[in-house]
Amino acid sequence: MIQLPEVSELVEYFDALALRVHAEDQDANPWEALTSAEISLLQDQIQKCRDDFRYACGNYFWLSQTEAADRQLIDLLDAQEILLELVLHFWRMGKPARIMVHKARQLGISTVSEALMAWRMIFFQNQIGVIVAQDPDEATHLFEITLFIVDNLPWWMRPMEASREIKQYVLFENPDAHTRRENPGLHNYLIAHGCNKLSSFGQGKKIHACHISEVASWRPQWRAREIIDGDILYALANAPGAFCFLESKPKGVGGYWYKLWHTYADKGERAQFYPLFIPTFFEKSRRVPPPSDFTTEPEENAMRERFAIEWHRCDTCKHPIAMTYAISPKCLYCGSDKHSPWILDDAQIYWYRELQGQVKGDPERHRLFLQEMAVTAEEGFQVHGVHVFPDDVLHYLERVCRPGTRGFFDERLEFHSGKPCKVCRGDHTDEDFPLQVWEEPQKNCRYVAGVDVSEGGQEGDFSVIHMIRIGYLLDPDTQVLEWRGRVDAVELARICYILGRAYNNAMISIEVAGTGSLLQHELMNKLKYDEIFRWKNYDSTNPMTNKWGWVTNTKTRPMIITNAIRWLRKRLWKPQSPAFLSEVRTFVRDENESKAQAASGTFDDSCMAGLICCFCAHESDYDPMTGRISIPRGRDDYETQPLNWTCVCICGKHYDVAEPGRAVCPDCGKKPATAARKNQGIQRRAVVNFVDGGEEAVAAGVPNYDCL
Repeated sequence: MIQLPEVSELVEYFDALALRVHAEDQDANPWEALTSAEISLLQDQIQKCRDDFRYACGNYFWLSQTEAADRQLIDLLDAQEILLELVLHFWRMGKPARIMVHKARQLGISTVSEALMAWRMIFFQNQIGVIVAQDPDEATHLFEITLFIVDNLPWWMRPMEASREIKQYVLFENPDAHTRRENPGLHNYLIAHGCNKLSSFGQGKKIHACHISEVASWRPQWRAREIIDGDILYALANAPGAFCFLESKPKGVGGYWYKLWHTYADKGERAQFYPLFIPTFFEKSRRVPPPSDFTTEPEENAMRERFAIEWHRCDTCKHPIAMTYAISPKCLYCGSDKHSPWILDDAQIYWYRELQGQVKGDPERHRLFLQEMAVTAEEGFQVHGVHVFPDDVLHYLERVCRPGTRGFFDERLEFHSGKPCKVCRGDHTDEDFPLQVWEEPQKNCRYVAGVDVSEGGQEGDFSVIHMIRIGYLLDPDTQVLEWRGRVDAVELARICYILGRAYNNAMISIEVAGTGSLLQHELMNKLKYDEIFRWKNYDSTNPMTNKWGWVTNTKTRPMIITNAIRWLRKRLWKPQSPAFLSEVRTFVRDENESKAQAASGTFDDSCMAGLICCFCAHESDYDPMTGRISIPRGRDDYETQPLNWTCVCICGKHYDVAEPGRAVCPDCGKKPATAARKNQGIQRRAVVNFVDGGEEAVAAGVPNYDCL
């Protein structure tokens, strides 16, 4: 960053003035030699820095560099800008900025955090700042970034210090006790400690600025919970201008950081700490010019597609916009709600390919690469062991899984959600519901649910209901809801009853091991729900039995896993739950290829409910002509057909398809507004309008498609 010429001249002028004053009298105060106009000029600069953090960074905040360049002004990068914009957004709303930053390596988050810390300490009064890291050495390193900024300010901007301990704290106030009453100074206090040295600092004090660094690396992990949830969380000042950053690179699955991220990511904007993931491509230098014959591979296309879903750029100012956890995404820099997908260019893709190619032959090195250079939040959490689900399946799930609408079904089978609720006109936006819905019930559709049941305690496994709408032709089986919570079997039976009735008397397949048998008893015998999956003997010539429900054992577990991989690879099943994706990522076998299950410290309830649902929905389908289980035509077959129709979505996206009746927009996932047949010797183009959930032909020459 280049300092503004007028600022550079001003600093030079007043430095020279101070030198002249000290040359005459070493103990003289340069302030006493200033005219009222000069004092006014300096106060104006101080006020500009106080009002605008970017102005302070670009003109007065210096960072230490290598020997070749002793220091450098802060020039905010994309990753730093998006964090700053989020902070200012919360302050404008009258709230403190509490943000959990989950990130790839070396994106400058620590630097901008310490610059914000310095800004609060220099230009505001009565502030307490805290820096906590995984060990005292790292805490000292972060502390020294702030001190370097303070020490390199012009003499007329530098705050008074009463005391300083280079590795622990600094007190910004008048060092002269005799004049402190008339001129107290800022009265700010900044402390830095390793997590193993901090002891109940937050008790009795309000913390205004807090940076908690590399939480996933803290050892032991219980110290993170003790410090964050105990000492610090309830000591944070609850006012605009205050901030607290929980920041870390991921360190595998399980542990406090992993669980905390998923807790906040599930809640999105309603979380106690806003979840912000910053991918590796936010570092601008991560690009290599590709060769002239460069073409992207399917895996790279999937990554580019996934990135474009999660990140957009503002059409006005080109700043990045996170799409994942915001209810109404808009540019936090200029306020515009007009934005377009951020498409990774070939130079970025080629950089990633070159780096990945050096480690891809070694599974452990490759996992570390994905962890350190994460493109998605879940990719950063790498697990040891053999992944059950292959990479192509994971890439597909990363593209289709996204949060649904939180709400609940009442006793009249009506869905309540949002503000205003279309049923009761109430406001449900701040309520924490275990139910997510992607599609409300549709007439003439068949639904199937898989249920994995827990004991219902406040800790441990979840109970999960995974429900799908059975697909038709090119339309895959699509997840329409997920209920994921902790209740007892009797209460879960009531929930299954309401959801099953709401969705056209959906067939329900319950894992009957443990408390699942009690759930099934309540549902069948007390609530008189009769659409229950019937158990089969899959190794018998007479498979039908008198038993109800599903049993997962050493024989059936491989069946449902193999079936799920096949259906996902053929794009015949479309799960949408982020929890399902998260659990599929951590569903592994150990090195001895033993039982497939959740990695230590993680869950597999959403995954198992989905596998049961997918299998039981079609295990009785049969084609008498071939003597085999009938599998609908897959997406692979569809992609080989000529793309004779151009669809237009309400979001503005144009895309070509073979058959428009079952098409969805690749950007927003919605059905097209119109579809026009390409001109292939036909004088008039056939146009289809999609009206009120149906279709209406509005021009001559429209073929009679079965799927329309």
